[in-house]
Amino acid sequence: MRTYNFEQDKVLLKAGLSKDRAYHDCALLKDKSGDAEYVVVVGGYSYSSSTGWEKRQNVEIYDIANNSWFDGPDMPASSNVNI
Repeated sequence: MRTYNFEQDKVLLKAGLSKDRAYHDCALLKDKSGDAEYVVVVGGYSYSSSTGWEKRQNVEIYDIANNSWFDGPDMPASSNVNI
């Protein structure tokens, strides 16, 4: 993952998702105290040369403060239309 630092005017490389994906959704969320921020990535597609495009139902959550990802609960169904 890459982030942009406006103060330094530069792109920073951060920890990557466990598997590449495209056409996914994401959101920035805070914990109940409002102190910690997380990026939640859901759905989308992954591409494999052997199977083609596959829908993703898993959820990955990025802990901004620790520059690390952890798994969230799987979605009950894919959130994206067929491509």
